[in-house]
Amino acid sequence: MLITAGFRISIVVHKSVLTHDDSISYLAATCHEGDLVSRLQSGDAPFNQWVPASAWKEFLSIKSSGCFISISYDLGHYDMHPPLYFWVLHFWLLIFGVGITTGVWLNVLTAVLTCLGIWYLARQIFDDGRYAGIAAVIWAVSAGPLAATLESRPYELLALVTVIYAIQMGRIVDSKRNSLFQFIFLFLTLVAGLLTHYIFVLIVVPASWFMLLFSVKRLRRILLYSGVLCVSLLSAYLLHQNFWYSFVGQSQRMLTLSGGVLVEKMWQTLQTLGQFFGVYPFNIAVGIMVLGVIIFFIVLDWRQGQRYAHSHSRQKAVLFFYYCCSLVILRHIFCFGRTCRQST
Repeated sequence: MLITAGFRISIVVHKSVLTHDDSISYLAATCHEGDLVSRLQSGDAPFNQWVPASAWKEFLSIKSSGCFISISYDLGHYDMHPPLYFWVLHFWLLIFGVGITTGVWLNVLTAVLTCLGIWYLARQIFDDGRYAGIAAVIWAVSAGPLAATLESRPYELLALVTVIYAIQMGRIVDSKRNSLFQFIFLFLTLVAGLLTHYIFVLIVVPASWFMLLFSVKRLRRILLYSGVLCVSLLSAYLLHQNFWYSFVGQSQRMLTLSGGVLVEKMWQTLQTLGQFFGVYPFNIAVGIMVLGVIIFFIVLDWRQGQRYAHSHSRQKAVLFFYYCCSLVILRHIFCFGRTCRQST
């Protein structure tokens, strides 16, 4: 945790400008995104005319406290993200004010919690505190997560929710009883993930397969999980009913899928895996190696799944590698959009 905080603080204190993505996040969190777009389209002030600097600064002042419906509406119609991160950022800005580094300080706090969660998850998987510490340190010093911290975007929150979801899935699979509290917590985690980023669905899919694989003889658990998943999807929809407009807008900006585009995006996926370790030119080799390990364990699990289905340690290891696989797929599929984002 100290390494995570120290690395990020040492970088954040030198941040001196708002990036494009920082500005978009602040516009959404202060409830001005829709107002800015409508003025831009109509040519009203402050566009196309000389105005005082204060006219531009108004877009970075909080329009009204608790404007969650407005944030959801603007994100649905003018953006591509669900609203949870921007709701949290709205509260954060109410407390600490709008500044160049205000949003990234929220990321630093989130990253520390994520590192703690990774340590707990790795300990749950490997039953060894040393391996858990190594996993947490790798995350703390890797280039991809560090880059995600430096912009006020929902990727740090997505990582945190993903880790919590993985921990909770492991608890449910390991448990001999179907605890109502565990499924309630799983429901809250699912809703949080779905409202943090749409690509969280790509994490839920392999996790659901894992649940089915190791709960074949527990019909009640499968039914409970299926019910929780359906209720979570419905709840996320009710909390953000404007999500469909984001998909319509994004589909209009999608690249046409072709052989050349497929090869390019696969190459970007390997680059991203390598950037996780931050060493070039060895990063591509590392990415290929990691991808090969993931494929190996998936094939091994497919061929020997039922033979070792009751192995406690193997269940945890398979969960770990399924999540690695899902992150590869997540990065690869999402990069078919014109705006390929940092999702390490």
